Amino acid sequence: PQLLSALQRRDNPAMVAEVRQLLIDMGRQAARPLTTALNGLDATTAEAVCGILGEIPYSSSIPALADAAKNAKEESVRTAASRALARLNASASDVAAAYLALGEQYY
Repeated sequence: PQLLSALQRRDNPAMVAEVRQLLIDMGRQAARPLTTALNGLDATTAEAVCGILGEIPYSSSIPALADAAKNAKEESVRTAASRALARLNASASDVAAAYLALGEQYY
């Protein structure tokens, strides 16, 4: 939560850039909390989170990104999620199938 709060600070672009890189460097440990938070974020922060998730090569992000690419209210978030999916070599074609595939990974 503290890193996400820092990511939302518009008054300190240097800190935002550092937090962004730190989250990318954290990799898998950052992916799950970010995907969980994605739906409840303002558009600007959601765009940033999509970009971060696109830089973390971890397939558990795909369902949340696919959901955002299909269902986000703001076009900018849908676009950012689609770009992140492209970076992960995935698509938003079937959100339910993406969540099912994620669940199957746990068995």
